[in-house]
Amino acid sequence: MDREITIQQKRRRLLMRLAKVSGASILLIIALLIVRAKITPGVAESTLRLATVDRGDVVASVTAGGKVVPMFEEIINSPISSRILEVYKRAGDQVEVGTPLLLLDLHAAEAEYQRAQDEAQMRQARLSQLRVNQQTSLSNMEMEIRVARMKMNRLQAELRAEQHLDSIGSSTRDNVERKRMEYNVARLQLQQQEHQLANTRRIQQAEMRAQLLDVAMQGKTMAENKRTLEDAQIRSPRKATLTYIQTQVGAQVGQGQQVAVIADMNHFKINAEIAADYAEQLMIGGKTYIKIASSICTGTISSITPQAQNGVVQFTIELNNQPKKMKLRPGLVADVFVVTSTRPATLRLPNGNFYRGAGDYILYVKESKNRLVARQVKLGVGNFDFVEVKSGLQKGETVVTSDMGQYKNNVLKIKRQ
Repeated sequence: MDREITIQQKRRRLLMRLAKVSGASILLIIALLIVRAKITPGVAESTLRLATVDRGDVVASVTAGGKVVPMFEEIINSPISSRILEVYKRAGDQVEVGTPLLLLDLHAAEAEYQRAQDEAQMRQARLSQLRVNQQTSLSNMEMEIRVARMKMNRLQAELRAEQHLDSIGSSTRDNVERKRMEYNVARLQLQQQEHQLANTRRIQQAEMRAQLLDVAMQGKTMAENKRTLEDAQIRSPRKATLTYIQTQVGAQVGQGQQVAVIADMNHFKINAEIAADYAEQLMIGGKTYIKIASSICTGTISSITPQAQNGVVQFTIELNNQPKKMKLRPGLVADVFVVTSTRPATLRLPNGNFYRGAGDYILYVKESKNRLVARQVKLGVGNFDFVEVKSGLQKGETVVTSDMGQYKNNVLKIKRQ
């Protein structure tokens, strides 16, 4: 006959069953966690660029392209058609004011200058001869006028004497009229000579002005020839660095052809251009940031072209504080950021490949040591350093700033190697 199971035995059996069920549940949960860990996508920690949200100023800017150029650059052209006889300097040499750069064949220029000198001397001699001739002519005419005036005075005296004799009956009316006729003729002849003298003076003055102008023009021509001859002795007009020189001895150079270039290689500026749509953001004196490689300096807009060409506006920037580590040289490409406004004491995030302008973004936020969670974030203005955070993030949170566009999951596991 079966024995009755005691209460202790029933309790023991119940506890054993519960233990088995609990163990199975625990094993099931562990298995689920393991499976979940296996299927949760991950990203290598070494590929992540992380940044922390903080609070500070964000300078809004628009981006432009630029190129480093010397503060000044001067092209030296040949003033004459000639050929190169000697070259004294090479590109890269430092030159002082008046340093000879190269020698041109000056025989033709010297001959032209000598001809100009001879022509100037000849015209000066003609001017002197004209002065003598005019003075002689005027002197003769003035002498003739004095003689004519003396003759007229004599005839006038004779007329008065004849009139007196006629009044006392010692002469006749015919004699008086004859003397009056002689006197009037002499007076008219004197007036004609005086008018002729005045006209001659005016004509001579006009001739003298024309001759003086001709001499002055020849003097200018001679001065130009002299200056051309001096310029043909190719020299540096200022202290600078020689960046280019025509080095082929015997080469023919035409008038106005470039033979050398000098530049200030210690001071630089930026020639920049920006899309015409952003032209209204430019202003003389406006602040800019210039980024070349990893170095950054500030600059000020000094000039703006008045018209857009091919959809871009060109402007020039003078550098304010060039870092010593920023080794500038002509031709370096620069990223230019034109400051448009400043957001003071705002939440901000270091800029990265993710930023494409103000708007809504899905960014991954680091919620734990091994876990990234996607979050919708609204970003505002930005520059090369920081981006304004309008909503979706808090100060102190860590955010992935590298490009995560390939990931579509809301949760990512950080894989450590």
